[in-house]
Amino acid sequence: MNILYSADINRDRKALTGRVGKVVPDRTRLVPMAIILGLNPRKDEMPRKDERLAIPALGEYYNDLLHVDASINGRTKVVQAQSLLCAKLQERDKLIKQRVEYLAKKRGITFDEMWAEILNNTAQKIVSGEEGLEYTPGDEG
Repeated sequence: MNILYSADINRDRKALTGRVGKVVPDRTRLVPMAIILGLNPRKDEMPRKDERLAIPALGEYYNDLLHVDASINGRTKVVQAQSLLCAKLQERDKLIKQRVEYLAKKRGITFDEMWAEILNNTAQKIVSGEEGLEYTPGDEG
């Protein structure tokens, strides 16, 4: 019979979540549930500490508002804040893509090239006086 115990899936970071393991026959070693389920992620798929989003303090009112909102939704403040940020980005998706398209046309490159440059932090800012296409709203061709 397999007995489930607490075992750290991410031993390096001593994660407090996802702590489920299975006792092996000798009962001396715990096997992480992720390995049992075949979910052993590669390290390059795991977010690094420096890639985590850090935001400044919200201020008393917004912190209280987030606390109440999270409680009403049965979530932690961190999970609720992540959900709210994702919802806001979904609302702005079209606007963000329009702005990237504008920047791409101004530089004479494709949307995909501009998107990749922004993601890779290689996008160059155009200084005043530098040549580029003039883009007016509604000019899609």
